[in-house]
Amino acid sequence: MKILSTPGLTGLGARSPNERGPLFARRILWLLATCGVAILVGACSSSSATAPKATVTYQLVTSTCEGVTPVQFFVDRRLVGIDTFRFGFGPPVHTTSRAFSVSPGQHGVSAQATGLFVSGYTWSEQTVTLAPGGAVVDSLSLYCS
Repeated sequence: MKILSTPGLTGLGARSPNERGPLFARRILWLLATCGVAILVGACSSSSATAPKATVTYQLVTSTCEGVTPVQFFVDRRLVGIDTFRFGFGPPVHTTSRAFSVSPGQHGVSAQATGLFVSGYTWSEQTVTLAPGGAVVDSLSLYCS
């Protein structure tokens, strides 16, 4: 089959595929690559904003004790972290955990000391409600006689 060309007519129908040359092929490849990138960017972006996370931090509060003890931290009865607190000795005192990210809403927070007593010391679960971007500090009171 022969493609007819009309004098003065330009565009895709004006030439046979063999007459288009390497410049035409590059333009087609560039067009395909540009469209592919646009599709990927559109598919990977989200039109809905995600709500900011909330944070939970644990702080040991004591004035009568001194020691070094590992403490496990729980959110909704799930272990979220472990830290070793050092308290009552003087510098360096370490009684505050890092902040743990949680979704906004209602959560149960608790902790357990694993090295203070043989059976461990447990701080009972407290229910907290966190707004998006909100923060709460769970105070872990410890009294030693």
